Amino acid sequence: MRRVRLKIIGRLIVSISLVFCYTFKTEAQVNSTFEAALHFIQIGEIEEGILFVSAPEKFGYRPLGTDTAAYLKGKFYYQRKRISESIHNLVQVGHKSPFHKESTFFLAYQHAYLGDYVNAKESLRSIDDSDDNIEGHLKAYLQSGFSLLERDIVSYEEIIYDYDFSKFRVIAPSSEKLKALKGLIIEQKEKSALGAGLLSAIVPGLGHMYVGNIGRGAMTLVSTGIFGLQAWESHKRDGLKSVRFAIFGSLFSGFYIANIYGSVIGVRLKKQQINDQINESILVTMHVPLRYLFD
Repeated sequence: MRRVRLKIIGRLIVSISLVFCYTFKTEAQVNSTFEAALHFIQIGEIEEGILFVSAPEKFGYRPLGTDTAAYLKGKFYYQRKRISESIHNLVQVGHKSPFHKESTFFLAYQHAYLGDYVNAKESLRSIDDSDDNIEGHLKAYLQSGFSLLERDIVSYEEIIYDYDFSKFRVIAPSSEKLKALKGLIIEQKEKSALGAGLLSAIVPGLGHMYVGNIGRGAMTLVSTGIFGLQAWESHKRDGLKSVRFAIFGSLFSGFYIANIYGSVIGVRLKKQQINDQINESILVTMHVPLRYLFD
């Protein structure tokens, strides 16, 4: 009887050992699959990495979990700047996944990159917005960037008032850069197309200089001035009915009107150009803490 018991106990020990070894081997293989996938990012072989994550068993590795595979694909597509495909994968990463927070932050950022600020804000809802942890501050920091992209200065100021970004060195420098960009946005709002037109009506070229096109303003001032002087001289010497006055008077009038119209249009074009540059700078600045924390 004792021998039978020892035999049963021995078999049980062997079975438990086999299960433990299989489990350890499986986990090790899954871990090695994940590490192999990350290696593709490190060496810049993104397309190959996507193929690997899609079917690791073809390469002798165990399949990854659904959340992990979605996270890695999202990361790969993000590296390739295939934003829509990255979003499609990152949104599938579940709340219980260890990669959920990282996926959520990059998901929100990429929505903003595409100009979809509604979904950018919605993506961050699941992140705790407590002011005593870095995730809450990072969430607020991204939201402040969204506000600037939407030119909602009031919302930006409210976020800045509620959160002290200087508490976290990862966020603090970028937050200061956003403050500087806010100043440029306000400065651009103060540029008036009507003001530029009036200035050019008073002094040709001055409206262009007001916008920041100094060279163009100077050329307009010189060319309009030359034709104006020629028209005045023609009028003084030959009278209003002279051919010379008609030519130079027409040239002066054309340049003068074009100078006013060009100043008005120039404000709008310059604003658009500078706003595009500001938006690009905002997105780059928002990206810095994300890369620092998660890459």
